[in-house]
Order: sequence, then structure tokens, then C-alpha cells
Amino acid sequence: MAEGPAATIATAAAVPPSLLSRSWATFLLLQFVCPAVQGVPRFSNVFSSQMVLQRGRPIQVWGFGGKSGKALEVTLNPGEAGSVTWTEAVAGDDGRWRAVLDAQPASLTGKPLNLTLAERGGKAPVEVLTDVVLGDVYLFSGQSNVDLPVSYVHQFNPAAEDAEERLAAKIGRTGMVRFMIVPARCGVNFNNGYIAAELAHVGECKPCPTPFGIDPRKKGRTNNCNLLGGHANNYSYCNCDSLRWTRATADNLRGFSALAWFTGRAIVESDVAKGVPLGLVRSSWGATNIAVWSGPDALAKCPQAGDPPSSFAPYVRSALYAHMIMPLKGLTFSAVVWFHGARNIGGPTPYMGGKYYSCALRAMIQEWREKLQLPSLPFLVVESPVYCNQQDYRTWHTWCNDKTSKLVEPDVHLPEMRLAQNEAEKLPGVYVVSTMDKGSLQKAMGGAIHSMGKRELGIRLAKAASKAVYHDEAMVWSGPRPRAIWRVGTDRLGICFETGNGQNLVLNKSARCPEVVLPVYCTGSTFEVKANGTWGAPLSIHTCGGAITLELAAEAARHATHVRYAWADWPVCSLYNTAKLPARLFNMPVTDVSNAVAMCPEGTAADVLVPGKVCDAASKAGKSTQAHQPISHKLGVSNSVKDGSNSSNTTPASQPPAILRVLRTMFGLTFLMAFVFIAAFIWARPTNSVPPVPGNNLIEWKSFARHFMQVIQRFLQDSIDACRSPARGVQLPDKSMDDYLLEPSTQTGESSLADSNETFTLSTDTPNSATKLMSLAGMAKKLPGSSGTSPRGKKETANTSPRGKKGSKRKGWLG
Repeated sequence: MAEGPAATIATAAAVPPSLLSRSWATFLLLQFVCPAVQGVPRFSNVFSSQMVLQRGRPIQVWGFGGKSGKALEVTLNPGEAGSVTWTEAVAGDDGRWRAVLDAQPASLTGKPLNLTLAERGGKAPVEVLTDVVLGDVYLFSGQSNVDLPVSYVHQFNPAAEDAEERLAAKIGRTGMVRFMIVPARCGVNFNNGYIAAELAHVGECKPCPTPFGIDPRKKGRTNNCNLLGGHANNYSYCNCDSLRWTRATADNLRGFSALAWFTGRAIVESDVAKGVPLGLVRSSWGATNIAVWSGPDALAKCPQAGDPPSSFAPYVRSALYAHMIMPLKGLTFSAVVWFHGARNIGGPTPYMGGKYYSCALRAMIQEWREKLQLPSLPFLVVESPVYCNQQDYRTWHTWCNDKTSKLVEPDVHLPEMRLAQNEAEKLPGVYVVSTMDKGSLQKAMGGAIHSMGKRELGIRLAKAASKAVYHDEAMVWSGPRPRAIWRVGTDRLGICFETGNGQNLVLNKSARCPEVVLPVYCTGSTFEVKANGTWGAPLSIHTCGGAITLELAAEAARHATHVRYAWADWPVCSLYNTAKLPARLFNMPVTDVSNAVAMCPEGTAADVLVPGKVCDAASKAGKSTQAHQPISHKLGVSNSVKDGSNSSNTTPASQPPAILRVLRTMFGLTFLMAFVFIAAFIWARPTNSVPPVPGNNLIEWKSFARHFMQVIQRFLQDSIDACRSPARGVQLPDKSMDDYLLEPSTQTGESSLADSNETFTLSTDTPNSATKLMSLAGMAKKLPGSSGTSPRGKKETANTSPRGKKGSKRKGWLG
């Protein structure tokens, strides 16, 4: 894209005519007052002391203010003899200059460096940047879920916020984590698509006040680069919207992006890049449409008639691409983390809806890679979180345990957005990170759309970064991803999955909607099948290694055309891998078996293709993995079954004589009774609840026996209660992954260990959770199906239906 006036042709479509005269006037004014033409050489404001430059790559450095034709020298000096790196540049007629330093040796990573600019022959440097380090630089972009600060996450726990700030100060003193915030808001509202030469010239925010106490507006300690949230229950939060490079401190953490901090913290604590400093750059703006982050090339790939919906945030096409992304051109990044989508949720109107977003996101990624000259730049895309989408992009302060809704039946716009985000993985180097199993019922200040679960999200992003950036091939970073769906026999559908490094599928048949969430938001369905134009639930679901089968009525199986999973605002996530990561949502067509075999990962379709076989392999014998055999059967070819199981010529195993079976049973019962008595005695001793052994008096013996039976009864009851409510750290069968790391429980919305500040690692271990999650073996109750694609109600009729009573109608079907 051209710069300055040359951009007129390229961006004419992106700039409303009413703004052209104002933009030209601004441009001409800058030509007179900008230091770039005043003969005072300087670095671009992208550079500052305490910054992080990407290690292992050539380093571009640029700036303004040079005298035309005058040679400039750029030096990177670690203060060690023989280690100075320097290069030179010549200023152009407009005073701009650019130089490239060679990639630096790994031995300099993490060491403080000086970046110096001088005129050739000058007596002293004209600018010196100190405490510059080589490390890994991550760019975090999107909308308000990137903006939200760390203090937002800990809004219900002052002690946790204090501990987080102390941890940031500790890490910051080592120089291992550093921040930068690209100016946003601060009194400016970018309203054109001209590419800016550098970042907006505004001041920095003031350090955000402590979030607990009086309203910060009354403290007088903020400026127009601090965005203040509400104030309630002695709590308020504050965003910083402009910050030069700085080490992490307690003060600047309060206003810094929680998403960026928790991702960086997880990477540091995992030791996946031990000793490598992290630079975390936030370039985001809440309530923005993806069109403002897209350049002209991306917009041209997904043409729309009209303009994006107006907003209090910038809504001129390409505006933030031009002012908040392209001024960074020349820097190298390890990866981009993109958390966006809420502002584009809606029906098929211009620049809105899942279909448009699917095209726009991929086009934007391609253009950023091309224009930033980073063709292999990894993108970590965050899937839209769990919230209750009542008014599409206008959804704001709603919570999922509200008693009423403006919807009269389930809506599909949020699931469609999640599907569009997942389709970005069709591009190489794109990694979609899901947290749709982490719904929260806590009434956070910003509503359900602004999740407080950034810590868990940061851990999952760090896992994705381990694969994308640090090439850890053993890291399981994603849940199961579907590859193909096909018919099996007359009454089943098979679905194969890419589960990651040989992981098995784990089916949680006890997964249900929280009782307080209305059916318009959580339909209760997991897998749904479309047959004869109607969506409904299968009769039963079974896991088979890396695949599953859905049992249907023969008529439904014959006419099935599509299968979808987790298709709701608050999805019921019942399928995981043994790394405890949730399966992706999907909506896929049914294909024929030959296509499926070609599309499925090797071996995953083998068991499903065996005629008549129904398996729940992950729940048997506590197996965490299952060896896959080559596919040797096709539908209807043979009645034989692998390994002789259920084969007609298999003879039953010989049984022991009846007397031995009786003796074995008696011995087992005797042993069990003895164990119960001994365990009860040991259990009761600490409480002195076992009476002394009686003498020869028969009444004492009867009293002793009655008392001891009561002890046994209490012991058995306590044992049952312990099984129902295990201690923290024991995985419940119906829990999702890593609940000990996320503050809200999916089922109850109450805090767990969210506010612990213990360190953690991105372990590649895959403990056997199959037995735990499948211990509730047996057929799941018939899952209720939802209706088909349901538009929003024409009338804003309040839906006050508690779960299981009146409300959205559901069909129990396919049987």
C-alpha cells in the first residue's frame, strides 16, 4: 500500500469523501511541523529504551530527520570488546532513513544492549537507547478482550491482584518480560486509511491506580490515555492505552492486557524458551469491525456493498491497519495473537456474519504477512468465548444466568462465528485456540462477553506457541478436530478426528447444561444430526479410539446429510482428548466411505468400519491409547470381526467348576467384611468413637455391637460422600480440563484456584483421564435436539423459561 498522498488511489474506497479534504490538510500540516524534515536525526517512535528486538533475525532500524544525502551510523553495542555491530544509512530527500543490522549471535540474547544513532563524523551520538535486549516479540491484536487489563481478571480477589503485581515486579526486575502499548484512543480517532509513517504522537498513560478503593476519577491520577471502567463494590479497573517500552512493574501491570500478560507468563514459566526475554506488544481497540484492521488487498478479496456499522470506535475501513499495524513494519515478531470477532457477529449484512468473517480473517492474515514482510508469521487465533449472545454485536452487559432473554429460540450467529474462526486453519501456520468449555457464571463487571478466564486462555495460547514458535512436536495444544463423517451399516454414522500425537478420544456422557442457563443459550445438545431437513440428537454415542459412532434409527441414518457439534452459545462440551483439551465445534456434511478413509488420520476409521461393532474403547481396561490397525474391512464385505471378537466361530472361554465359584465368592465376601470392619475401626479411632471392648456382660456386648454398626454406617456414608465430592486435585468425571487453573467452574461459576500464583509448566504428559471421564459408563440419556437454523424472534418477547420447563421446544428424535 502506498504511503502519504500516493495512497489516494489505493485507499479511495476506504476513505469517505467528506474526510478527504481534512486528511489532506492534516498531511500538509505534518509536512511543516514534523521533525522528519527539520534535520534532527532520530529513531522512529517504534523504538525506545528497554525494548525487545526479535532474536535470530536481521534487525531493521529506521527513523526520520536526517539531512538529505547525509550518512548515519547505527550501532548495537553490548559493552563488550569486539562485540559491536554497526551499519550505516543515508537519509533521503524527506529525511527518512533505514538500516539493517545483521542477526546477532545467540550469546547476546537477554543481555542489555545500547542502540545508538550518530551522524558520520559527528562528535557525539544524537540518540542512545539503553537496556535493549534480544528476545521473542509477540503482537496481541483485536478488540476489547485484548484491551482488558490484569486487574479485571482479579476483580473479586484483592489478594490475588496484589500477588500478581508482586510477581510482575519480580519478573520485571530480571528483564524477562517487557511491555509496549500502541497508542489507541488517547484523544485520537483514526478516521482515514492512509498509512501512517509512525505511531501516533501522544503521551503515555499514567500508572493505573489500585483497582480496589475509591473511584479513580476522584483520585485525579489518570489522563486521556487511561480508559476507566465502571466502579462498583469498591472495585474499578483502568486500561492503559499508550505505553513506551518498559519492563514489567506492579504499576504498569494493572493497566496492561491480561491476555498478553498471562500468555507471556505461561511461556516464561514453562521454560520452553528458557532465558529468552519476551516483548509483549498490545495493538488493539474495543468494539472494532475486522474491516478496520484489513488493508485494501484484504478488503478486495471479500467485497461488500455498503459500510461497516457505525461505532463509537473507529469504523472507517483500513483505519487501524494503517495507523496501528503498518507503522510496525520492519519489526519482526515471533507470532501474532488475534482475539476478535464479537463486533462482526450478526446476520448476512455488509461486513457482518460468519460467512463474511471466514473470508475476511484469512484475507487479513495473508495481507499482514505480505505487507509486514513476514510470510511465515504464525497466527494464534482465539475462538470466541462462551457468552450468551442476546443482541449480536450489540451484546454488552448480559450474563448467562439472567432470568430472561429477548430471544424466543436458540440463535446460531455465535456458533457461526466460531466456525468461521476455525476455518482460518485452512491457511498454514494458523493455530485456533478454543476455550468454549470454560463458561463462567460469575457476574464480571463487563458482562459474560468479557471473560475473566484469561489465565487459562494464556496457558492454552502458550501451548500453541510451543508448537508454532518453538517447534515442540510433542506438545498437544489442541483438542480433537473432525476430519470426515460417513455412514456405517444401516444405523450408524462414523466420525474420525485428528486428536494430536496419538491421543484417544474421551467422551463425558454426564455433561449437561448448567441449570440456571436458559435453553435459548444452552440447548443441551452435544452431537446433532440433520436428516430430512431437521436437526436432532442421536440415540447413543460411542468412542472408538480416534473416532466415534452415532447410533440412529435406520430411516434417519439413510437420510442424514450433516452432523454438528457444540452448536450453541453455551455449548455442552462432552468430547475431549486424553490431554483434556475440548473437541472443536463443527458443522460438516456426510461423505461416502471411500472419501472418509482418505481424509481420516491413519487407522482412526478402522474400528468404526467393522460391521456391527459398537465400542467405547477409551472406557475399557483404563486404556489411554489404542493401537490402530490398517483398515481391512469395507462396509458389507465381511461379517468377520478383527481379533476374533464376536466372531461366529469363537468358542466361549472354559468356566471353573461351580464349587470353586461358590468358594471364591464366599472368600471375597469374607475379605470385604473384614476390610470394612478394620477400616472403620481405624477411621473411628482418632475421634474416640469406638467404645472399649466389653467384658463378659451380654448387655455390654449388645451395646458394643450396636455402637460399632453405627460407626460402620457413618464410615460407609462418609466414603460415599467422599466419592461424590473428591478433594481438590482429583478429577471429577464430569469436569473439563485443568479446572484447577481456571477461576470459574463450568458448572457452578464459582471460584476454584484462579487466584493462586503458583507457577506451572506446559507439560506434554498425557495422563490417563479416559478411565476417569468414562467411569460413568453406560448409555447417556437421550440428548434433546434443538430446532434447525433459528432466526432471532421478531418480537422481543421475554423468555423466562427455566431449564426443563416451558421455553424453546426440543425434539427427542432420530429414534
